[in-house]
Amino acid sequence: MQYQKNSHDCSLPEAATQCIPGRRPGTRYEWWETLLVALVGAWLFWGHLGSPLLEPDESRYAEIPRLMLRTGDWLTPKLQGKPYNDKPPLVYWMIAGSYSLFGISIESARLVPATCGWLTLMMVYLWSRYYFDRRVAGAAALVMLTMLGYLTMMRMLLLDGVLAMLVIGSLLTGHHALMQNRNPAWWLISAILCGLGVLAKGPVAMVLITPCLFALRWLDRSSTPMRFLDGVWYGIVVLAIAVPWYAAMMLTNESFGSEHFFRHHFRRFLDPAHHEQPFWYYVPALLLELLPWPILLWSIVRRWRNWTGTERFVMFFSGLCFIFFSIAKAKLPTYLLPMLPMLAVMSGRQVTLMQWNTRWLLSIGSALMVLLLALSFRSWGFYHALHVGKSGVDVIALAILIGFVALMIYAWKQPSIQSLTWKLTAATALFTMCWIAQHVIPEYAQATSIVDDCQELIQLADHERIPYVAHRNSWDAVSFMLNREELEVYSSREWTTFVDWLNKNPRCMIWMRDYESRVEAFTKSLPANVHVEKVVDLGRVQGIIVKQAEVIQAGYPGK
Repeated sequence: MQYQKNSHDCSLPEAATQCIPGRRPGTRYEWWETLLVALVGAWLFWGHLGSPLLEPDESRYAEIPRLMLRTGDWLTPKLQGKPYNDKPPLVYWMIAGSYSLFGISIESARLVPATCGWLTLMMVYLWSRYYFDRRVAGAAALVMLTMLGYLTMMRMLLLDGVLAMLVIGSLLTGHHALMQNRNPAWWLISAILCGLGVLAKGPVAMVLITPCLFALRWLDRSSTPMRFLDGVWYGIVVLAIAVPWYAAMMLTNESFGSEHFFRHHFRRFLDPAHHEQPFWYYVPALLLELLPWPILLWSIVRRWRNWTGTERFVMFFSGLCFIFFSIAKAKLPTYLLPMLPMLAVMSGRQVTLMQWNTRWLLSIGSALMVLLLALSFRSWGFYHALHVGKSGVDVIALAILIGFVALMIYAWKQPSIQSLTWKLTAATALFTMCWIAQHVIPEYAQATSIVDDCQELIQLADHERIPYVAHRNSWDAVSFMLNREELEVYSSREWTTFVDWLNKNPRCMIWMRDYESRVEAFTKSLPANVHVEKVVDLGRVQGIIVKQAEVIQAGYPGK
């Protein structure tokens, strides 16, 4: 592989002024490029946000802010009438604020993470333009907008998207402050964003940010050394933002300390009850999230001796994220979100250094073809999304696949059109990721949503004039979409309370979301004097109408 000569090395102190957008010798600042990135990003992130909520996480994070507005309690996040001590409240506050401005809806809820995705795109673009050049910035933006993991997960109603924006914002502003002789304004902004990150998802924000800022002088000798006083000032600002809420919760919620710190942070890191995965889990996960660009990783690592100081900083942060989350026992694909924009910068840098040939175009094109092939033949886990009869989607995908394969084969024999092939490759990547983010995943959410089925059960219960209660699982989407009081939900551990409820309601409907065998086992576990009148099976949910002959004695299943 051959590389182009790097004539714009921003690791050198004397090159700092040349990295400022619009001030490179002989180059006029192309403001329209920034506008184009902003508009394309807005269209990709804000389009088609109204599809049904993916369960259980999206439903939960939409319902908690709704209850905040309904009850007026902005201090303690609550779910199903109980304090929800898993996560801090910043994201809930942001979503509740969106509800206040635009009304309670799925679009208003998803607008928060989608806007964070757009803001992260613009921050990375402008920062890359400053510390590299416009070609690297443009390529990095293109990679971010065509990266499967980033584009899809930043549109989902998850806490990780907001955390990623705050971590990246704090990291880039802190880097800029130390590269500009400890600029106090940028340093303060970095500390504020870090404090908000702690308030968004806990101490993990500080774990990801502060080691990178402390190590910057070692990674980039052109940066200004960080003084002890700088670190103290930084920590004071972070604590001033995060501590008040944590202190208030410790004083008003006696279970907060054990649940929030021990169960959902310390124990989740060392011995989780859920999401436990092997150490190597993030290797395939990262390659999948980087599609169609993982082929560039090897080239990036191969030239490690030629990394600039800024590139070393970017890769230090990426490596820290990967190692930290790999050590943690609980693993989810969304945890890698903060490192994806930084890898996009390195990929954009690599794109500008490489002299593209058909071998590289075919490698990236093959990744796109895998996605298109999977979608067109309804594999890759999206069968339920596409089984609703939209055969035209398959035909279009297959036609694009065949045309793209033909074009790549022709390009192999005609090197003179490699530039055109590269542009078509990028355009195909953009189309594919847009299609997945704005159509495939929303259709999957629609196909798996239980809201319509539950509305049918509610109408049946109202017609029969009987109350209803839910057993196990999460039903937050129903309460949110129907804007009703929270459903009463009883788990298997709350059997005594559930029996008390049955005593007060001799004839009622019990909702379940399990397979037929589970429903059968549940009905057999009911007390002997409770008779099943009818089971309304709607596929994804079941409504079990029961009637009791006399008052039930509280006990456990099987007794």
